[in-house]
Amino acid sequence: KKSSGDLTVLFDMLNRILLGRTNLRVDAEGLDVEKELAEVNANAQNKRCGKIFGKSDLIYTCYTCGADPTCVLCQECFMNSNHEGHEVYFHKGSSGGCCDCGDYEAWAKEGTCSHHGDHDNRDDDPTQSLPDELLYQAKLITRGMARLLCTTVSEILFSYERTLPPLEVEGTEEVSYFAVDKNDPLIFCEVLESKGPIFVLLNNDDVHTYNDVIRVLKHPPLNFSTEAASHHTKKVDKEGRSAVWHSDSFGSYVNNQGAAKRHLSLARSVVKEMYDNSVHQEGTSWLRLLTSLSYGSQLQKEKVAIACLKWLLFLPDISDGL
Repeated sequence: KKSSGDLTVLFDMLNRILLGRTNLRVDAEGLDVEKELAEVNANAQNKRCGKIFGKSDLIYTCYTCGADPTCVLCQECFMNSNHEGHEVYFHKGSSGGCCDCGDYEAWAKEGTCSHHGDHDNRDDDPTQSLPDELLYQAKLITRGMARLLCTTVSEILFSYERTLPPLEVEGTEEVSYFAVDKNDPLIFCEVLESKGPIFVLLNNDDVHTYNDVIRVLKHPPLNFSTEAASHHTKKVDKEGRSAVWHSDSFGSYVNNQGAAKRHLSLARSVVKEMYDNSVHQEGTSWLRLLTSLSYGSQLQKEKVAIACLKWLLFLPDISDGL
């Protein structure tokens, strides 16, 4: 429920930003968001219905208008369109699927209802019906989200690199696996960005079995109980990853390079022990659990990025021009 509430708050904030300049309003606090979005939707050209069918909703099929038998209309769109003399069938559906009204690739223009599509200007640019101020805001938001998504993906990739052993340099003394050296460039760039605890994430690799993962989690350094190990294993299988270890929050140590190094070194040593306990020989192949190291601030940024993607998927419901 909390997650759903947080998503609602974020969506409302983004909608306010989107509408903030509409009608030359700079301050978005006084906006009636639902009313203005409805106005944009009502004025949009070449709209598609896209209603998601619920359980027991009536679904209409017209073999004259539909591109194929899978193309359908909701009850409201069917009642507001003309199918006299057409071969029409209807049935009660289950949850899933959507109305194709207004989608000219799936449904004939002549069979589109009076609320969707644009019967006279089918090829018009759908952005023409949108206010210039709204388009300006939409471009700013999507560009900002694109930067957020790019940096988030880069940080996710780098979280796997943090678990890699240091490179061996010819002519130097052998470096212990996952050691953190004072001249390690990884540490130098990490210290300045350290915020919150660092997490050891166990990721789904589609290679190890449940028993493989549980066995590793029950051994040092984690020493999980069978119940806890099973919980994390199921979470990895269902959600793709699970945080199996984290350092104490070192927000107060941001400017203390020694403390930040110790926390990262400790996290990498945990991964090292997990590696030692997870490798097993299958013929000539050596496998280990797929781990990554992520800061708390990065994980929070990932949640925001996922929420932003969901909001972007919501925009076409307002107008095809978005």
